[in-house]
This record gives sequence, structure tokens and C-alpha cells, in this order.
Amino acid sequence: MGKKTKLAGKYNTVGKYLGYTESTDNKGFPTLYFENGRFTQRHQLITNVGWHPNSKDHYGSNISIRKYNEYFKLKNVQEKDKFKTKFRKGRFDYHGSNAENNAKYFEVFRDPFGKLRAHPSRSFLRMPGNAGFNKQYDQDYAYSKIETGFFQALNSYSNLTEEEGRNLVAKGNAARETRNKAW
Repeated sequence: MGKKTKLAGKYNTVGKYLGYTESTDNKGFPTLYFENGRFTQRHQLITNVGWHPNSKDHYGSNISIRKYNEYFKLKNVQEKDKFKTKFRKGRFDYHGSNAENNAKYFEVFRDPFGKLRAHPSRSFLRMPGNAGFNKQYDQDYAYSKIETGFFQALNSYSNLTEEEGRNLVAKGNAARETRNKAW
């Protein structure tokens, strides 16, 4: 069962905490994954910072780096869609050892227009109870980050005022909406 939390002035159910991804460029600010979306605390593209809800038709799993790289070598849309369809059936789920060096988290979902989309993560998903899981990023940490919202995450980036942060977020949301319309 999900936890109700106040997020950007609205109530959303984020769901069960699944784990986090962390790489060198977001060290100390992991992306937190929940049953119903992810919360990005730090990213090269500042408009990616914040809450990203999952679509209803969403599947995510660690996959081998070999399969991950294979996806990016595919040249045409049909090949990529075929890969995403197989992935959504669990055919590429990583079950090996040493996931830290051998796997990355990968998500596939349907956009508002019915097109299959992929979201590759920067590292593998570290789940509570698994080897290498940093207890600092446990469930309490994850829900507290959701509760405090992404303005704190934005402030970890820069010295923006809250008003500047809100304006930047509004621009990011407008850009996302324009992109969704284009899809």
C-alpha cells in the first residue's frame, strides 16, 4: 500500500519504496524509485529534477549492460519497439551476481499517445535488503525526500531563490507538455 504524501501542492500516492540508483554524477543525491514513479534529486538536465510519475503501463528492471548497450545500437524504431516489448515481458531481467558492474536499471512505458518509450538509468537499481544497499537511503530517507519536495533538491544544485526555482520548474513543465503534445 502506498504512502500519501504532499508533493508540489498536490496529494499523490507514491507507493512502495523500491530502491535507488546512484552514479558518479549524482553521488549523495540518488534517484529514488517508488511503485508509482521516481524522484530525481540531481541531474545534468535541471528540468529532470523532481517527481516523475509512472504511466499505467510501466515496467522497470535491472538489465545486463550488454543488453542495455544493445538497445542503443538499434537503428530503427521497429527494432527498438521489438526490444521494448520483449523487455516488458521480463525477458531481459538481470539475475546474475555483481549487478553494480554488470547491470543498469531500464524502464519502458507507454506515453500519453500510446507510443512505447524507454528510460535508461545511470546505474542499476539498488533495492533494500540487497548486497550493496546503502542503509542511509532507506525507506525513511526516501519518503522524507518526497515530503520535503524538490525545491530542496533544486537548492542542492544552485543558489536559486524559491521564486527562480518555481519559474525554472514552470519552464520545465511547459517543455515536457510541449514534448508530450509532439509525441
